[in-house]
Amino acid sequence: KGHVVEKLYHYFYGDYTAAQEQLSPKFQRFFTFMRECYGEEVPQTLADGFCKESKPLMKYTNILTFNIRIIVLFISLFMGHPWIYFVFELTVLNALLVYMIYKHESLSTRLYVQLEQQPRT
Repeated sequence: KGHVVEKLYHYFYGDYTAAQEQLSPKFQRFFTFMRECYGEEVPQTLADGFCKESKPLMKYTNILTFNIRIIVLFISLFMGHPWIYFVFELTVLNALLVYMIYKHESLSTRLYVQLEQQPRT
């Protein structure tokens, strides 16, 4: 009983996490297979490779955050054209999201295949 805010937070965060997982099935497959192969002890070379190839996507992740949305919203409202924000959100940001998902899923597939081809001990 009590802790209503905390329970609501966990409920909605669980939904958010599940939605994220649904957008990345190839990453989920890679991650599950990696855990089956190595458990908690992921080889440093694999971790470094994943980080190196994921890093270029981080600049796009930053664009998709709250800050850029507020900046575009402010500018569009300041110009007296709030519709610009919605067009930006529906075109630019959604296209960027699709691109990021595609690139990340491609990386996950590549790493999955590499992991699958490695001899197991």
